Amino acid sequence: IIQAEDRIYMVARKSDMSSTSGLVHLMSREPKEVFIIGGGAIGFMVARQMEQKKVNVRLIEQDAGRCDFLAENLNNTTVLNIDGLDAHSLLDEGLDQADLVIAVTDSDETNLLASLLAKHHGAGKCITRISRPDFVPLLAKLGIDVALSPRQVAANMILRFVRTGGTIVSAASLLGSDAEVVELKVPNTDKFRRATLQSLNFPKGAVLGAVVRNKKQRVIIPIGTTRLRPGDNLVIFALREAVQEVADFFAP
Repeated sequence: IIQAEDRIYMVARKSDMSSTSGLVHLMSREPKEVFIIGGGAIGFMVARQMEQKKVNVRLIEQDAGRCDFLAENLNNTTVLNIDGLDAHSLLDEGLDQADLVIAVTDSDETNLLASLLAKHHGAGKCITRISRPDFVPLLAKLGIDVALSPRQVAANMILRFVRTGGTIVSAASLLGSDAEVVELKVPNTDKFRRATLQSLNFPKGAVLGAVVRNKKQRVIIPIGTTRLRPGDNLVIFALREAVQEVADFFAP
């Protein structure tokens, strides 16, 4: 049973994303008004990417010297020398009308407070950078839409190398949870030939989200009667303690 405040991870074909986004009330349109709090390396790179999307971007940076650099190297971004927590100045610039606020300063406290300030004044979606992954569940309870942890991203990159044994292709931990999403390849063994998913006795604590088949990358959303083939790439959601059992289950 899905409950309020649950975090849901979905697997879908690109062609089906518009219908699934409506189901869970995600932002279905591109943002038009974007505020970026923090003009460091991350804020700068995000602004450059946003310029390609032809949206109205305001980049907030407290350091005047850094603002000069940003203004010289960004073409269609409004660079503002403002404190990211100066509510009066931010509201004068239209913070309350922002579709998307991205807080990516080097300070967790500033990012959190800036995001809460934006939410309080009616801004749309908020994406917040936070260095401590254990704080992520707290941010969700406070109404922050997306919390990103650079440490977690680094950990996921490491996992891609740690999980290279056997049939596992890559793995990533799900932020703020004790689960992982694992990609693995079906081995060329008799066990998986002509067998349906419902007959395989799949490991407990794991669920198969998608099957990616052949060179054309055909995506299959599996059901009980789906038959796996050697060489199929599988996307599996698993509790952390079940990952090794999943790896053993698909071992050659």
